[in-house]
Amino acid sequence: MTVAEVKKVLDLINMILDLYDLYKKFKLILDIINDLKALYQDAKELAEKINELLAVIPDIDLSELN
Repeated sequence: MTVAEVKKVLDLINMILDLYDLYKKFKLILDIINDLKALYQDAKELAEKINELLAVIPDIDLSELN
């Protein structure tokens, strides 16, 4: 194997390692997006429950408190 061939092989290995690093970063971003989707869904359900509770609580006339 010549020096040029060894350099080409090493360049290919480095490219593969770079691609793997990009894959890991992309996967991390996808995991974060999925976590954010789950948090959004939880917040949406919580808001619905709060609205249900507010619908049950009678309106209070603040002028009666004085």
